Amino acid sequence: MRPAAIEDEVMGAKLDLEVFEEKGEHVVSGVLRGADGTWFPVLDGVPCFLTGTLRPDLTEFAARHGLAYDASEGSAAQAEQKLTNQTFSDKWRRFKQYGLEPDHQDFLFEWYTKKLGLASRDELVAFYRAKRRTLEVGPGSGFNSAFMAKCAPAANVF
Repeated sequence: MRPAAIEDEVMGAKLDLEVFEEKGEHVVSGVLRGADGTWFPVLDGVPCFLTGTLRPDLTEFAARHGLAYDASEGSAAQAEQKLTNQTFSDKWRRFKQYGLEPDHQDFLFEWYTKKLGLASRDELVAFYRAKRRTLEVGPGSGFNSAFMAKCAPAANVF
């Protein structure tokens, strides 16, 4: 992660970056801190904004850097992650070409449009074109990431 990639505000709150390890211009390990005491780790160069049961077990990271952390949150996250792994492993085993076939793409475009409250594929294209940065979480085959990048060639799609 490059410090310049962090805007003054993330999720509506100002976050301050504390760097623990750098390689050149990249932050390898660190923490983004909010004024209210919340913190988000930077792990292997990637900020982790997950909370609740989705947050990975950060017990060791928190202890190493003197951060307050509720360890019960991590164990719940691990149990939830195990279920997610089972579900997606089964899906990818059965649908090796998911998102790559034209029928899948038509279905996915319609689903994305509805999910975002848009009326058409043209509105979906305009939605992504207006973004400077987009984080695709769970990109699977990469179909949607490629679509986002094509819609907004000047944007960063991660």
